[in-house]
Amino acid sequence: MINKKIQKYIDDYTFCSEHLFKDWESFLDLLYAEGGRVSSILWWDHCTKKQLKESVGSGGYKDPDNDEFVYAETQLYKEDLETYTLDEIKEYINQERKTGFRYGNKYKSHDLIPSFYLADFKLQDSDDKGMKEVILSADGDSIVYLVPDIVADNLEKYCLEFCSDWLCNSTDAEKYRKGGILCYTERDFIDYLNTYVFPDCESKMLKNLGWTDLEKNLPAEYRNYPYFNF
Repeated sequence: MINKKIQKYIDDYTFCSEHLFKDWESFLDLLYAEGGRVSSILWWDHCTKKQLKESVGSGGYKDPDNDEFVYAETQLYKEDLETYTLDEIKEYINQERKTGFRYGNKYKSHDLIPSFYLADFKLQDSDDKGMKEVILSADGDSIVYLVPDIVADNLEKYCLEFCSDWLCNSTDAEKYRKGGILCYTERDFIDYLNTYVFPDCESKMLKNLGWTDLEKNLPAEYRNYPYFNF
């Protein structure tokens, strides 16, 4: 699922049929602020036409801003990135760009640029993925919620993306930013999941366990549940 803001950025800044951008960081910032995800990355070697003969890439696209340069498609590909946070995605990209890519002694990369395949949220939201119970709090009562499996299995990552990325950067989160302070509760995280991340797989409240001293005094049957306090 691609919302209108992400699609507009793609329409305005992509120069080929791939999600390949000169300013890939700005695209990622917007994508994750709007609840999007990268599923996989294909790498391209940005090099001059003269360098192409020794590049790890081939074919590809002309640089629209400089006829002397091309984006050559490589065989370097990374998948299963859906559960990565924005910071983890950037760390992986920057490490690959720093390290570079070689085929033997003859072929090498010059300036690696990522293109992105986006996660299909409708596929993630299918009934086959199931739901699990988690416990959330916001310095108050511990609440049991039913959320998609992938959220429960990666609860800290999803919660941190919500409070550290989306709340701070998304235009849809402006109502939570008041006088330089973020004002929200765990219920707003559930609204975020239902509205922007998994709209076809409703998360919902099941039970209020009351004050548990931030997980310390949970009833025995809940002590192994995934837990996050905002």
